[in-house]
Amino acid sequence: AAPFFSSSVSEFWRRWHISLSSWFRDYIYIPLGGNRVSKLKWIRNIIIVWMLTGLWHGAEWNFVIWGLYFGVLLIIEKVFLLKWLQKIPKVISRIYTLFIVMISFIIFNGEGISTILENIGGLFKFVSIPLITNESMYYLKSYIIVIILGIIGATPICKNILTNEKLKKIVNILEPIYDKMVNDLLNNKHKVIHSDETTLVISKKDETNKHRKQSYVYVYTSSFYDEKRIRIYDFQESRSINKTAKWLENYQGVVECDNFSGYNSLEKKNPNIQLQKCWAHVRRRYADIVKNIKEKDRKESKAYEILEEIKKLFHLEATYKKKKLIPNEIVKRRKEDVPLIKEKIKKLVFDSNPLKGSALEGAINYTKECWDDLFTFVNNGYVEISNNVAEQAVKPFVIQRKVFQTSGSYAGARYTTKLFSIVQTCKINNINVERYFDYVLKNISFT
Repeated sequence: AAPFFSSSVSEFWRRWHISLSSWFRDYIYIPLGGNRVSKLKWIRNIIIVWMLTGLWHGAEWNFVIWGLYFGVLLIIEKVFLLKWLQKIPKVISRIYTLFIVMISFIIFNGEGISTILENIGGLFKFVSIPLITNESMYYLKSYIIVIILGIIGATPICKNILTNEKLKKIVNILEPIYDKMVNDLLNNKHKVIHSDETTLVISKKDETNKHRKQSYVYVYTSSFYDEKRIRIYDFQESRSINKTAKWLENYQGVVECDNFSGYNSLEKKNPNIQLQKCWAHVRRRYADIVKNIKEKDRKESKAYEILEEIKKLFHLEATYKKKKLIPNEIVKRRKEDVPLIKEKIKKLVFDSNPLKGSALEGAINYTKECWDDLFTFVNNGYVEISNNVAEQAVKPFVIQRKVFQTSGSYAGARYTTKLFSIVQTCKINNINVERYFDYVLKNISFT
């Protein structure tokens, strides 16, 4: 992410400590109203968030000052300074950012306000602290190589060293392994594949895709019951099903997925595919409605009734797993337990007349759209009622995306996702990734 190569404090914080920034944004800033309030309240929100960010690091005044320091600077940038920084040469805006960050480190590491003021004063020769001492020269000589490496590492140089061509060569060597993984997943013993997707922004677009805002990474993973679990990450420029999941066109088995219309098209093209739509997605829609109803009124709502029936399905599944039932036993129990619940949900959903434009209408319509593919699991003990397996597989990529933010090119995204497939498959099978690559690269045949 190269935060020290940023051209503003705002950009620096988008790159630095991404997980902490995201947490404060999602759980403090947005609930306070974010920037969708008056200017005074918006300034208040930023000050509160950054004061709390400071306190998060420790209950000392230097951390509070450090937080408020960044809060005030971010307000100044957002009000007027950012526009000016975008117009001036990058080298000047980067020097500005480095200077601001350097001062922040002095505040952060200060042992009391007097020490902070003394150190900042010494930096600008306002107090008689020598700039060069025997001690500072000793540390400089001792760690000069580490300092140089740190400076290089703080720039995008390391990222640019691994060009698409070099990455392509690595992937080409490992391509047979990736292809074998895809083939094994298509022919997995239990004939179940979980699928999900997430977005990916490409920073350098070709002429054909220059107006495309985002692309997609699809994840296909084997079921909970497979002994050798596989995760395939597949990059696609668009969400078009003609490209997406093209390799599933001849697949025979169940695909567990959300209600993306592309999967419905895939099922129509290939009658050997059965879909199992995710009950967790359905449940979430009713749960969101119920949590916004006053507790005393909840039991009177249609959403609550439907949610309670859906909960029964999940309770049954948890019971089967707790008893460690094998798939054949699960099918037997499902055929006994599910039909009554299914009929109850069907009646509640299809006989309801929700207010037009309401959240309940949205939830009801979503359930109706999924209905024909919500009960595939009843006759197949290897099929689960939720798509949590795929959502768990998406999570590692989403976490890494917060670090690298974008992919440099479409080719780079394809190479990266193929490598990511091999790495994640190693991890879920408890294989040491470094040793695996070392073994493969030493023993793979190039003939």
